[in-house]
Amino acid sequence: MATPTDEELMLQVKRGDRSAFNAIMDRYEKPVLNMIYRYLQDYDGAQDLMQETFLRVYKARERYEVRSKFSTWLFQIAVNLCLNERRFRSYRRHDSIEAMAGQEVPRELEDARALSPEELSRKAEMASLVRAAVQSLPEEERVMVILAKWEEKSYEEIAEVMGCSVDAVKSRLYRAKKMLREQLKDFITEHEGI
Repeated sequence: MATPTDEELMLQVKRGDRSAFNAIMDRYEKPVLNMIYRYLQDYDGAQDLMQETFLRVYKARERYEVRSKFSTWLFQIAVNLCLNERRFRSYRRHDSIEAMAGQEVPRELEDARALSPEELSRKAEMASLVRAAVQSLPEEERVMVILAKWEEKSYEEIAEVMGCSVDAVKSRLYRAKKMLREQLKDFITEHEGI
């Protein structure tokens, strides 16, 4: 028996099949959570928005029609929630430096090969600098970089999620990559010989 497509599953959800909705959540819970976390840099907030994303999908099930890839529609909902959350947070900037400094950032597991302490230190420093550089990008460029780099979305999918043209995506990603290279150039130059 062939595995149903996302769109087929969502049409089953539309007809009231809760197991199809669970299958969709199984497929997309982690990718949606990762995308939101990369944008917000707040694990608890990312979990909340991930749940809100799937709640909105479920609430919209009766209006669902196959117009594009399901994943594009899903990520569009998640991106809109991220943008709204960022705007909301900018209005209530009451987080203290102490609270921000105390946040633990979940780490991804290293692969099985052993790294020297110097390599681990360099990788951790680079990851921290890249996260900070991506967070410093303007909102829409940040979302596009996350979708392109970490979610491996095509220009066409990003354009659909962001509601703009493919040329606009290419142009904004080019500018974003140029900004990231500029921000990271000192670190890259310093470690070129390694």
